[in-house]
Amino acid sequence: MQTPHRGPSQVVESNSGPSCCEAAVLITASPCCPLLFTVTCEGSEANLQCGEIFLLFVLVVHRAHFGRQDKTTCSLGRSACTDADCLSLASFFLLDVQCSGKNNCSLSATSSVFGDPCIGTYKYLEVDYTCQFQSLTCEGFQANLQCAHYGRHDKTTCSAGRPASQLQVVTCSSQSSTDVVAKSCNGKKSCTIPATNSVFGDPCVGTYKYMQVVYTCQCKYLKE
Repeated sequence: MQTPHRGPSQVVESNSGPSCCEAAVLITASPCCPLLFTVTCEGSEANLQCGEIFLLFVLVVHRAHFGRQDKTTCSLGRSACTDADCLSLASFFLLDVQCSGKNNCSLSATSSVFGDPCIGTYKYLEVDYTCQFQSLTCEGFQANLQCAHYGRHDKTTCSAGRPASQLQVVTCSSQSSTDVVAKSCNGKKSCTIPATNSVFGDPCVGTYKYMQVVYTCQCKYLKE
């Protein structure tokens, strides 16, 4: 499979030294992340992955179709391929929920997962996705990127030097995260957003939070 392109990165050191949680990171991406495409015949397992050497990249699903839209795809040895206008409406939602934000993802291309939009027709799953860089910015620092989550989902991220009492709540997320970032960053070449309660609100008082970032350089073909 194709691998995502990553441009040069620049780490701006904080007073306490550079680390994943103590630096503002500015990463320059290539103009377009390559659009990856996979087809999985019904009954098989769809595997979406960004690769083990790209652990900081996550899946972003752009399109997903389970059904049949032509008479040739996944047709070898099959006679039930005549219905070429068949699509499960739940396709994108299921792929987006199960796979977006993960480094890799597997899902069965079956009617038990997606429903059966055309009984008796042999179907397949088509997925378009990109692998995009993810970064973490701890509370009090800045991200020159685009993010979707401010809060805490585990006890280990951005935990160095923090008392255990500040790391116990792991189901904490500011509901305004996406809106705040979208209004500040969409359409710009770069933007800076402080990871602070004054910007995102405080979804869990007393808990040390972090901002999880997935930045994208949106390509023309993704806007059309």
